[in-house]
Amino acid sequence: MTSGGKIRNLNDLAKHFDCTAMTVSMALRDSPQLPEALRERIKAFARKNNFSPRSYNRKKTQRECGGKRYSHLGPLLILHNDFYHEPNPARDQTMPCAFQLLNQYGVEYSYVDISEVKRDPEIFQKFSGVLYYNDQEIEIPPELPTMQIFGWKPLKPRQDRVTTDDEKVAELTADFFLAADINRVAMVWRDDMISNYYEHPRVHTLKRKLETAGIPVTSLLFSRQDDDFLERLQEYIQQGDKAIGFFAFNSVSGLKLCSALDIMHLMPIYAPDKLLVCDNNLLLQNFWPDFHTVDLNFPMLTRRAVDGLLWRLDNPDAPESTLYLYPRLLSPGSQ
Repeated sequence: MTSGGKIRNLNDLAKHFDCTAMTVSMALRDSPQLPEALRERIKAFARKNNFSPRSYNRKKTQRECGGKRYSHLGPLLILHNDFYHEPNPARDQTMPCAFQLLNQYGVEYSYVDISEVKRDPEIFQKFSGVLYYNDQEIEIPPELPTMQIFGWKPLKPRQDRVTTDDEKVAELTADFFLAADINRVAMVWRDDMISNYYEHPRVHTLKRKLETAGIPVTSLLFSRQDDDFLERLQEYIQQGDKAIGFFAFNSVSGLKLCSALDIMHLMPIYAPDKLLVCDNNLLLQNFWPDFHTVDLNFPMLTRRAVDGLLWRLDNPDAPESTLYLYPRLLSPGSQ
């Protein structure tokens, strides 16, 4: 802000709320990705200070919306089940893409926490379709068309899924480690990410392939409030041969693992050819040296899911389907 306290731009507003300019921008555009209470506080403060950028009030033209209008197919229910202050790759990389597409298509939607639906299942009656990510413990009415992004548990009738091919992820990862100079592998993920990791295809297939090839696999799990992961990782490294391969289940796990290796000054030893993270995420791009990643292509998953749900609403009697998208192994510096 200026010395007089006048709000001139998004950065001035962001400083007042101790957040980023992006968060303020989303609030002024009434983005459902932010909690309603936070949106209202920011908008009220902006009104009080006569701050109303023209760009937020401008209506999009038909050309800007891609010439596609599907407003007759809404409203849609977009479900989430995560803490806003915690990173979540499925939420953070799919939901903004979904909101952007639905806005372009002119489809009305609401972003609702799953806990609200569990308290009041009648909420489902207000919507024509449901979009959500990952496996969730929730009963969706069988007559309501549903699209899931990610997930591996069996689906019910009238439910479609777009997900990554986890068997291919496991194959790419196994080939990566089999070509490396390693004698054991540590797999890292947060303990609440998978209800039964022994059955998850990405983990189960990888573990089976490596152990069949004579490479023992150890699971290093951590919790949301974990304060001893670094010590447990150090203990694992010191237990035997230093020729270790590290696999992180997703970008959150990769952030935990890379931070620990960085603290121990071990990234230069393991990153070039013994570290693999299953997600090509901006969260991981500040570590050095670069390491290999498996790109799950979140934008493509989201686009296929949104388009698939809209197609389902127009074709309610078509058979249910699961679309698997092929992952890619990215070497350091590749796109």
